[in-house]
This record gives sequence, C-alpha cells and structure tokens, in this order.
Amino acid sequence: MVVLWSLWAQTVGTPKTINDPRIFWTAIYLVVALLVGALVIAIVDRWRKQRPLERLTSGDEMSRYREMFEKGELSKEEYEQIRTVLGCRMRRELRLTTHPEVDADKNPPPPLEAPKSEPPPGGPPSNGQPPAPPEG
Repeated sequence: MVVLWSLWAQTVGTPKTINDPRIFWTAIYLVVALLVGALVIAIVDRWRKQRPLERLTSGDEMSRYREMFEKGELSKEEYEQIRTVLGCRMRRELRLTTHPEVDADKNPPPPLEAPKSEPPPGGPPSNGQPPAPPEG
C-alpha cells in the first residue's frame, strides 16, 4: 500500500495542503454557497408554512378602531374620520351583498319603494266621501 501511495505522489506531484491558497479559497466559496443555499431554503420554507393573510371585514376594523378610541389611542377627530370612511365601505359592501348584479360605484341600486295600496273593489263610495281608513 505504501508503494502505491509513493507512486501516486510521484505521478501527481507533491500533495497539496490546506496552505495552498487555491484550496483555501475554493473551500471558502463552497462554504458560502452552502450557507446561502440553506438560507434560501429556510426562507422559502417559512414563507410556505405561513398562513394566508386574513382580510378583516369593515365591521371588524370598525370594532378594532372603536376599542382603540376607547383606550385613548385615537383622538375623537381621527376616530370620526375613520368611522366615516369605514361606514361608506360598509354600506358599499352591504349593497353589493344584497344586489350582486349592480355595480355599487357606478349604478347604485334603486331605492326601496313602499307598496302601493290598491283602491277598494267597486270604486270610490257613491256619497263622495273618502273611504274610511282600515282598522287594525
């Protein structure tokens, strides 16, 4: 075995050691590449396991801002401004959920009309007096 090592050393030349700058820098580049790869894998894994962001409804946001106002973290003016903006958004959301076929920004839904009362059968009374209101 010793003979094989000595023959190999003679054919290849002197064995290189860690003191050779080419080996040192190659090892440094390899270590840095492995660390960067591990960092990228850790970031991607963390991103993959992250829960999707849950969007708060306008009602939830309003509750959160009301609590902040009650704690004194918001001034009355700030709270009123936020309440106005969220109130408009809540009305728009409600309109969209009740009338999905209407685009609330461009064409607001028509106002609700009171039911029209039907005249009593047989026409108006013959005495010329208006009909008596229904009791009920």
